[in-house]
Amino acid sequence: GRYMGLKESGLSAPQMYPNPASKRIYIRTSESSNVGIYTVQGQQVYSGNAGSDLLEIEVNGWKPGLYIVRIKDNNKLYSKKLIVE
Repeated sequence: GRYMGLKESGLSAPQMYPNPASKRIYIRTSESSNVGIYTVQGQQVYSGNAGSDLLEIEVNGWKPGLYIVRIKDNNKLYSKKLIVE
């Protein structure tokens, strides 16, 4: 039918875990997603394309505190708060 190739994961909001994190985080999203992570001051600390439906990002060495994770998937923009310990 005309829904062939529509992946289930593309329909749901991205998931991010663990949170708070100390070593690394995982973001479950669609492989076409763009991910940017910013400090609350707006400084970008990470930018990349997911490339697969599970993205692994090392956060050890980052300053402890609050970060904003922006995930752009198709034309939707998701914003999540991440706490690095």
